[in-house]
Amino acid sequence: MRISISSKRNSVIMCRATPRVMEGVIDGKRGVIVGAHSVSLADLLAGIKAHPEISRAGMILCHNGIVRESDRSGSKHVRALRVNVDRSAIERIRSWGESRPGIVAVAIEAFEGEFQVGDDLLFVVVAGDVRENVFAVTREIVEKIKSEGVHKTEFYDD
Repeated sequence: MRISISSKRNSVIMCRATPRVMEGVIDGKRGVIVGAHSVSLADLLAGIKAHPEISRAGMILCHNGIVRESDRSGSKHVRALRVNVDRSAIERIRSWGESRPGIVAVAIEAFEGEFQVGDDLLFVVVAGDVRENVFAVTREIVEKIKSEGVHKTEFYDD
């Protein structure tokens, strides 16, 4: 894992890890599943706390998106999920978040691959001055990631 922090106000915090590869079944076929990663939410939080201007923050908010057992409507049982990540969109969204008023630092890790119910999909950590700014920006970041940064395919039980 590599965490780099610049001393500029709007720092770049990048975390990339080599995923742990395991065997599994998706869409009825046995094969390799990439989905268990060595980057943890604690790693991202530690990177944010090490930011040179963290003293300006009064709050750090963490989001941990996971695979749920049903589709959004609750009518279909999800067996597995495949996620493709647009890394350049994620970086644009992270940079946008850091440019918002009151925000000190943003870290995002969007996992790519095939996942099972309960697996981690997305970590977002936002540090900022007051909760009104941090809550609003975190929500906007998550919405932007869902609409611009990732593409998901759900696999359902028959």
